Amino acid sequence: MFKENQKHRQISIYGMVYQFKPGMLKRLDKSWAPIFRKLIFEKIDERRYAVLYSRIESRPNFPVNIWVGLEILKALHDYTDEELIDQFHFNLLCAQALGQDNLGDITLSERTIYYNRQRLLDYENQSGRNLLEEEFKALSDEAVAKLKLNPRMQRMDSTMIGSCIKQMSRLELIAKVLQNFYGDLPKAEQSRWKERLTGYIEEDADHIAYQLKRAEIEEHVKKLGGLLLELHEAYVGEAEIRALKSYQHVSRLLMEQYDIKIDLEKTSLELKPAQEISSGSLQNPADDTATFRNKNGKNYHGDILNIAETCHPDNPLQLLTDISLYTNNTPDETILIERIPDLKERTGLDQLITDGGYSGEKAESACQKESVTLVPTEVKGRKLAEDEIALAQFKIEANQVITCPAGQSPLNQTYKPEKEHHIVHFAAAICSACSQRENCLARSGKRSFSLIYNDRQLLLSRRREQLGQESYRILCNLRPAVEGTISQFKRKTRNGKLRIRLNNRIRNATILMAIGINFGRLLAYYRKTQSGLSTLLASFILLLMCLAPKELKKTKILNCFSVQPILVNEPVFG
Repeated sequence: MFKENQKHRQISIYGMVYQFKPGMLKRLDKSWAPIFRKLIFEKIDERRYAVLYSRIESRPNFPVNIWVGLEILKALHDYTDEELIDQFHFNLLCAQALGQDNLGDITLSERTIYYNRQRLLDYENQSGRNLLEEEFKALSDEAVAKLKLNPRMQRMDSTMIGSCIKQMSRLELIAKVLQNFYGDLPKAEQSRWKERLTGYIEEDADHIAYQLKRAEIEEHVKKLGGLLLELHEAYVGEAEIRALKSYQHVSRLLMEQYDIKIDLEKTSLELKPAQEISSGSLQNPADDTATFRNKNGKNYHGDILNIAETCHPDNPLQLLTDISLYTNNTPDETILIERIPDLKERTGLDQLITDGGYSGEKAESACQKESVTLVPTEVKGRKLAEDEIALAQFKIEANQVITCPAGQSPLNQTYKPEKEHHIVHFAAAICSACSQRENCLARSGKRSFSLIYNDRQLLLSRRREQLGQESYRILCNLRPAVEGTISQFKRKTRNGKLRIRLNNRIRNATILMAIGINFGRLLAYYRKTQSGLSTLLASFILLLMCLAPKELKKTKILNCFSVQPILVNEPVFG
């Protein structure tokens, strides 16, 4: 049963925090904990998570704001689950950040955390809503509004995030899928297949290849494929076994790794060439959402993290405004197309600064539809030589070429809508004698010199020309700082991999990291612009306790006295 946690709003003066001497209390107030409590913990909307719990009258849930706050602290400090629980139980700073003034008033087990995480994932699968993403957007949007940041100019970038899986060879992958399915079969069915599968189920999948010569590997891969096909066909009519994830992996593997031909007499199976295997094929059965990508000569297995953050020069600090996760074989252009509508609606985005990977005809069309100016720092395609004439050097107005770079006007020009080509003819006599002939885009023909181009080529040429303009370079120079933000995410990984696997779990982990990164920036800004914290009430509380009548001390009146460390200046966002 869902119940809001309001205990942090009524604090006992007998809390451990208030037994400190004024000097210690002042030091506590200068730490990150009270600011986290004010800027993050107290702003967590617990009612958002009510849908995760039963509506039937029953035992109340573990406080949602404490649980979500703990998840953010885990991402912020890169704790393991065990370290997180120890921090909550024994670290007063952590307790203070989560609305507790004593240690041990609330206890937490690992199972509570695991159950709540699973509730989040199950609800997202059912409804399509990611509650943590909604929390991130609410916190980010409020901070931007309270600090009066300008979100109309933003920058975007992406990076590879590896899943916590092993890179498998083809033989190892197929053998592992076979072993997993065999292990999931009922004991009676295992006995039925045990003799047939001897040699593949006794050893770990990664040990099988070690015992084979290179020339023998392909033979065993084909043999394993035949066994998988037999197993698949044997249970195709049994719904209970078909529902097993390991059976679904068998089906997927057969489609991705083999060419299967079904004839009237027999079914034949051939191994697909390696170059025909899709980058979206199964990489490891431990994470069937991970995909493959080779970038700059390096192999990646996992996902791609995409972020957007404010970057207007007048902002006193920049905050993350959007975070998303895609399979790592998703082009940046596709990601931008999907993210633009939400960014425009939430932040009023006008200009988006990206690298060249995000540019493309479809991306620019999506930006144009939302009235957003895309500012790529590079342009895709071949770079021109220094002495080569660019299409942008031709004077073109209203889709009509007025003159060439040498000042010659065309004889005639036409537009071919079926090919979307503009064809422009120049006098052969003049072009033949032109000093720039060798570097010109106009090519010699039977009767004239011809220039053929389309609107896309003209746009890209003009953009390349813009790259040399100072005003455009000033905008482009705002992009590199996003690499620092990417680095903040990467520092939470080990060799590019997180501790977890599966796309939905990785997405939630990166959302929590983003909240933590934003808090770190708010904390730095607050410390820079605000004077130190002070607990002027400390002496007053001690004096009150000394002067209070004994009868009053015995009552619970003082226990209800609401007091907490106060800020000399309230946070600008609070």
